[in-house]
Amino acid sequence: MSTSEQKQGSSLGFILGILCGIAVGVIVALLFAPQTGAEMRDKLSKQSDLIRQRYEEAVVQAREASQQAQEEVLASIKQ
Repeated sequence: MSTSEQKQGSSLGFILGILCGIAVGVIVALLFAPQTGAEMRDKLSKQSDLIRQRYEEAVVQAREASQQAQEEVLASIKQ
């Protein structure tokens, strides 16, 4: 295993560790939040709707960028 592969592996492990820590923090915060179940469900529903909306916007933007890149490649090939 080369040095660069080791660095990539340790970087990936570090990032995964951070993500796991964030997930645990979110779960603990939800469990100890001073809100009723109904309030929490409402808040989570609103957040999930917001995340879904942002995801859909990102997909549309990615499709547009992909289409534009494809058109540019085809135009450069034709030249």
